[in-house]
Amino acid sequence: MMTITTLLLAHLVADFPLQTNSIVKMKNNGFKGLGLHVLIHVLVLALLIKNPLHYWPMLLILATAHFITDWAKVHMHHKLQTPGFIADQIIHILTLVILASIMPEVQSTLPEWFLFPAIILALIPAFLTLFWVIAGDFLRKESYTKYPKLHWASTHLHPISRSMSVIVMVLLIATAILI
Repeated sequence: MMTITTLLLAHLVADFPLQTNSIVKMKNNGFKGLGLHVLIHVLVLALLIKNPLHYWPMLLILATAHFITDWAKVHMHHKLQTPGFIADQIIHILTLVILASIMPEVQSTLPEWFLFPAIILALIPAFLTLFWVIAGDFLRKESYTKYPKLHWASTHLHPISRSMSVIVMVLLIATAILI
């Protein structure tokens, strides 16, 4: 159980708080940004597991799967972002489940009691981003004046998510240092 929670925490931290707007823009413009994003995923996971060099095959599989998934998402041209966002996250989580089942012995550098609260904290920017994407997609079809709350969500949730990401990272780093 500790392996999947560690993998999930690494994913949430790398895919939301550490994926800045500039990295998203770079990802959409070529391999350099996508490579940087994948490198961040690998580095975060390497920091969160004991003996990361021993698990280099897992890190390589994670990097490859994440690269392919995000490359496909970037190159799919749909009017709505929500289906791609959800499919992307499902594929990433399935990859983590497969890796955890192949290598269940992976140990976290963080104590087990810390992993679940950290995941819950890291889910906040993830859900804020999801709601922002959904609001933006819905408003592509509807009038801003007809749905003022959705208009607010489409303009405010992403900046709130970015601010929350900073808070999440500060809390996670401070707690990890103190443990």
